[in-house]
Amino acid sequence: MNVEELISSGQLELYVLGLLPPEEMETVAQMAAQHPEVRAAMDDIAGTLENFALAQATTPPPQLKRNIEAELFGEPLEYTTKVVNMTPPDLPPMRSNRWAIAASIAAAVALGISTAYFYNQNVQMQDQLANLQKDNTQMQLALSDMQADSKQMHTMMTVMTDEHTQPVRLNGMEIAPKAKAMIYWNKEKGATYIDPSGLPEVASNEQYQLWAIVDGKPVDLGVISKTPGFYEMKTVTAPQAFAITLEPMGGKPTPTMEKMYVLGKI
Repeated sequence: MNVEELISSGQLELYVLGLLPPEEMETVAQMAAQHPEVRAAMDDIAGTLENFALAQATTPPPQLKRNIEAELFGEPLEYTTKVVNMTPPDLPPMRSNRWAIAASIAAAVALGISTAYFYNQNVQMQDQLANLQKDNTQMQLALSDMQADSKQMHTMMTVMTDEHTQPVRLNGMEIAPKAKAMIYWNKEKGATYIDPSGLPEVASNEQYQLWAIVDGKPVDLGVISKTPGFYEMKTVTAPQAFAITLEPMGGKPTPTMEKMYVLGKI
């Protein structure tokens, strides 16, 4: 197997993922040591996986650990409740209305204090309940994000390990020499996927657009999302190359050639 056959065979993706048999792992390692282009292709594949993982990383809410422990170990919330003794002290027999009035005032004050205390306790409990509901919402959002990330990761693994997938590296042009992108094109189905993480950031009113060169003419494959990830673009048959240009937000029917950022031939 020569270098080009190895790069387009899908074995490099399996090597990076550690899914090849030991003898094939050794063969690929030897090829990478002897051929810089094989090493570069492996670095691109590893970079795609790393960029995806970093882009999809989600910081859990601060209370997530405490809530999970409570769910696992059944630890109830601890509320401190102060018990106020409502029993008045022993008083000598009432000898006048003055004592009766004083006792009534004392009881009213004690009742007011205890009412205020329990009101404050209730407010605190309501705040804690609101915080729990907020934490639960954050946990649901985090779970939803994890499920979406898992689905996208599964798609990426399926595409990269398909024997019909051909990786195509797009290198920077004069306008952006350090720019790069990776295309994964399925030779059998024409499906096209892109990892645009190596492209420079652009203004809010601009957007990258992917093109396939077919019979010497550009074919629109769609605008590229500004959110880092691994995206499926439009299908294409028999492309000779792929290119990415910078266009106004929403794209254009024809490419702006002087704003071609990357190009890669098949």
